[in-house]
Amino acid sequence: MQSNYISLFFEALLAERNITHNTILAYKNDLERFSKHQQSLKKSILNSTREDIENFLVIEHDKGNSSKTRARRLSAIRQYFNFLFCEGKISSDPANQIKSVSQPRNLPKVLSISQMEKILEAAKSFGKNKFQIAQNCAVVELLYSTGMRVSELVSLPISSVSGDPAMILVNGKGGYERLVPLTYSAKLALKTWIKERKTLE
Repeated sequence: MQSNYISLFFEALLAERNITHNTILAYKNDLERFSKHQQSLKKSILNSTREDIENFLVIEHDKGNSSKTRARRLSAIRQYFNFLFCEGKISSDPANQIKSVSQPRNLPKVLSISQMEKILEAAKSFGKNKFQIAQNCAVVELLYSTGMRVSELVSLPISSVSGDPAMILVNGKGGYERLVPLTYSAKLALKTWIKERKTLE
């Protein structure tokens, strides 16, 4: 009966959510591991308590499993018990109040100065014509020197970069506006792009 519920759970996941095949396989492995843990205690998953789940996560930690793996295991267990509760198979959800496994935040990866210099140099020769080359240079220079998001850059009106401005007003995430200074190389790239743009008008 227990295996039937697990099969129904995965059928529901596939039907209701855009979930990948790899995630399904990972969740199956997670639930099988927890099931074996309960069997070692001579208990069924259906009779699991909050303490059972927390003890399982502690054991997984002691085995050397990463916080990411343990977080996924807890996610699979949570979703399974939520499914059982919603289907009326259990009277209470033992995983409902368990805190998420904390995961360390990784610092974003950044390009080195030499790598960025190569990209800036490549932009000077990438394009079908002078206009495209100037446009590519302006885009790369602006992203590099200002730290703008791509979405912020593409939404900039032409008026904001006309007239040799020292700073530009950027409409950021959540509607917040901020002033961003322009470097000399960025201003030069913009001037070249605007000049080439005018030749096409």
